Amino acid sequence: MWEMNYHTPRLLAERGFEYDSSLMDSDHPYLLAVDETPDLGTLVEVPVSWGLDDWEQYAYLPDLTGPGVIESPAKALEMWTLELEAMHRLGAAFVLCCHPFLSGRPSRAVALERLIERMKSLDGLWITTVGAVAEHTNSLKLAPRTCPRPVLPADAYWVTRPPD
Repeated sequence: MWEMNYHTPRLLAERGFEYDSSLMDSDHPYLLAVDETPDLGTLVEVPVSWGLDDWEQYAYLPDLTGPGVIESPAKALEMWTLELEAMHRLGAAFVLCCHPFLSGRPSRAVALERLIERMKSLDGLWITTVGAVAEHTNSLKLAPRTCPRPVLPADAYWVTRPPD
């Protein structure tokens, strides 16, 4: 699950991670300050999207994933191709998340092959790893985005208070 809290970027940086790919707040990679001030370090954030995760198209776990609609590979291919072409026009990062046990099924693998062929046909499209995108983004020396600590209202009794 793509779940991050306020402390996660700092904890990742302290453990030697150079990038994260779990936030969904942009179509372009950027530097993320690991604390309220960029002086304490940064991570590269390579944003993702639920729409580009094969789990949303193919996963079915009874009693866990709701109604469990398993989509056709043709639908997934159409959706991902439209997103690929739009992201390419914007110069954005198309980050596709594929689980081998989902996209590795025969008809789904064929759809993924077709998507890769479309990717290869787009002029100037860089097909690479998230690590290489992070390395490139870091080399741009962008100003880091800060993530201020959330301020909880005093009357928010339903929220567990983080330690100070």
